[in-house]
Amino acid sequence: MTAAIDRHGISAITPYDGGFFIADTRYFEGSIGLVRVDADGHVIGDWTSSEGPATAEDGRVAWTSFVAPESGETGPQLVHVGDPVVTTSGLEVALVDSAGVSQRVPRMTNAFDATDHWIAGALRRGRGIVDAATGEAV
Repeated sequence: MTAAIDRHGISAITPYDGGFFIADTRYFEGSIGLVRVDADGHVIGDWTSSEGPATAEDGRVAWTSFVAPESGETGPQLVHVGDPVVTTSGLEVALVDSAGVSQRVPRMTNAFDATDHWIAGALRRGRGIVDAATGEAV
C-alpha cells in the first residue's frame, strides 16, 4: 500500500472491481478523503467524499465525490452507483449513463445518497427518496 494512504490513516476499506476504496481519516466539516486502489495497492484516483462507500445487498458499491468548498475551486457533486452516475448541479439532479447521456431526476434538488435505483436527497419541499426508474417520490 502507498505511503500517501498510510500517512492519512484508514477509516474504512471497501472491495471494488478487483481493488479497493480506502476512506482515510482526514475529516473536515463532513468530508473525508477517498482513494481507489488496484489489487496491488497502486492509487487509481483520489477525491473528497462524504463518507466511505455504501454496499448494496447484491454487492454493488456507491460513493460520493465533490470538490471541497474550502479549496476555492468549483465542480459537480456526484453520487456514483457504478453506472449510472447521479449528479447534482445547481438545483438539479440527473442520472448520467456510461455514454454520457443525462436524464433529469424530477422533484429532486440535491442528491446525497444512492443505492440500487433509489436516490435520497432534498426534494422541493423537504427530504425524501426518489425511485430513479419512475421519478416517483416515496
